[in-house]
Amino acid sequence: METFQEVAESQKAEDEKESSAAAGLIEKLSVEEKAEKKEGEEKSDDKTKKEAGEESKAVEDKKAEEPASSA
Repeated sequence: METFQEVAESQKAEDEKESSAAAGLIEKLSVEEKAEKKEGEEKSDDKTKKEAGEESKAVEDKKAEEPASSA
């Protein structure tokens, strides 16, 4: 009976190590995923700001090209 108990205890220790390693990997993946998501949002914000600037410039250019009407 002692042998069975020794085997069970050694397997429990191995399982705990594997569980800790798996939890660490999952946490690392979660952090990387959050960083990628944040980076993607920042790029999206930059792109939106750039597009807004281009639109306002296009409107200004169009106004400059239109001749003044005499009323």
